[in-house]
Amino acid sequence: MTIPKRTVIFLAGVLIGLVIVSHLRRGHDESRRERDKIADTRSIPGMLLDYAQRGQAIHNDKGVLAAETGPGAEGFARTRRVLTGGRARFDEAGNRLPDEYLLITEYYTAPGEPGPASPVARYDFAYADRVRFEARSPADRVAAFEALRPLGAHLRLDPGSTTRVTASWPKPALDSVDRAVALLKAVPGVTGVAPVALDWKTQLMK
Repeated sequence: MTIPKRTVIFLAGVLIGLVIVSHLRRGHDESRRERDKIADTRSIPGMLLDYAQRGQAIHNDKGVLAAETGPGAEGFARTRRVLTGGRARFDEAGNRLPDEYLLITEYYTAPGEPGPASPVARYDFAYADRVRFEARSPADRVAAFEALRPLGAHLRLDPGSTTRVTASWPKPALDSVDRAVALLKAVPGVTGVAPVALDWKTQLMK
């Protein structure tokens, strides 16, 4: 059976349209991923970057909400974790966006309780109000949501992915990330759970 010429032209047009839309969508997703990456590197307030650059403990910053010291890790004598507010954010219309929170881990080589004058050998910065994970299916995302209910978390798919998910919650505590990671690891269909780390050294170059 011969297919009418008009039908062939119509089908070819539909195919070309789908290719164009797919290309535009892919470009949009890549652009959004790049914006998210840039936003991550700009989420650390300048004052905290100053502390890190000087190797100084974050004690006196007005944004500190909680802090605790703990045993050493990765060859260091002591660690100290600090919960602090992030940089103020606004949308394109100038409206204030929800606060972000940061979790900073300070590493000390000297034993004993670190104080404001104790030199810090290393810093790790991460968001205190979110983690990322992989979910094998939509049903697994539902199970993850139920597991994170105690934190009041909500989930969103990462741009351009059907399996990578960011879970975030309001008003975090020092242990919120640890709790979220433990809760998600108990969900069989969830893999690759990790905090959302921030590279403070990259931000220094912005």
